[in-house]
Amino acid sequence: MTAVASRLPVEPITLRSYQPGDEASICELYRTVFGRPLTLAQWRWRHLDNPYSRPMVHVAVEPDGRVIAHFALVSAPLRCGGSRTRGALSIQSMVHPAWQRRGLLSRLAHNAERQLKEEGVQVAYAF
Repeated sequence: MTAVASRLPVEPITLRSYQPGDEASICELYRTVFGRPLTLAQWRWRHLDNPYSRPMVHVAVEPDGRVIAHFALVSAPLRCGGSRTRGALSIQSMVHPAWQRRGLLSRLAHNAERQLKEEGVQVAYAF
């Protein structure tokens, strides 16, 4: 039996919060993962124009700056157990197919948890 060389990328990656300029690469990733377009206007409306918080977007990027994983939440007021609090809905989580099954979303979610605490978000949820 001969060993088969792995075709999985091995370059170092960086996990970080969204930075201006990431949008085009995020939309390209969305098309690759979901097979349909996400316009810059749609992404900006969801994440940059949120009146309740700064962007809650965490990404994994290759050395050339290409986004290969995206974990985002959208914050809004929420009524929970009869009282009003801040909630955050997890949306548009995605990993490039060549980088899947490496724990990237879990690592990005962990980074997002810190931001949720800093911003006073009490409840995070997903569908």
